[in-house]
Amino acid sequence: MSSATLGATVRSVRTDSEARAFEDWLTNPRQALVVDIETAGLKWTDPVRLVQFGDTKGGWAIDPHQYPDLIYGALTSASRLCAHNASFDLPRLARLFSDGDPRPLLDCLARKTWDTRLMSHVLDSRGREAGGIGHRLKDLMVEHIDPAAADSQKILKARGRELRLDNVFADLDIWDDAFWRYGVMDC
Repeated sequence: MSSATLGATVRSVRTDSEARAFEDWLTNPRQALVVDIETAGLKWTDPVRLVQFGDTKGGWAIDPHQYPDLIYGALTSASRLCAHNASFDLPRLARLFSDGDPRPLLDCLARKTWDTRLMSHVLDSRGREAGGIGHRLKDLMVEHIDPAAADSQKILKARGRELRLDNVFADLDIWDDAFWRYGVMDC
């Protein structure tokens, strides 16, 4: 499935033909491959539900249980990764692909990752309470990319209320438009 949001094309990988299209997209030159995950919660044990990749032109959402090899290949073949709050995402990705010790893969990923959360602290160390932009991804997106960039979060929360879900991140189907688009727009 594909559509345009904020000038970016967002896609999901649900079929083998979409997986091949993602692999073709990976061959495009870019400064960095952006990676993000959606989990059922914030605890270390909460499962990874969706993995997203993107660049300045668009992004993809992939079920890590349906296409793990595709995700692993994208992560390990990228020369540069970019993530927001990599200290949350990278250990969970490494654990997802490690039967035993996730540290070797984590080390490989961390060495080639730019972390936009860390960069935001360098640009302006002040949090929102101190008059700065803050360091949350949505706040930074609104400030530096597009004021409508946080709309996907509003849509996701509204969808959760509509369905009366206690935890939209754990309970909403990953292929609900509100969920996977929210994830891709983070990239």
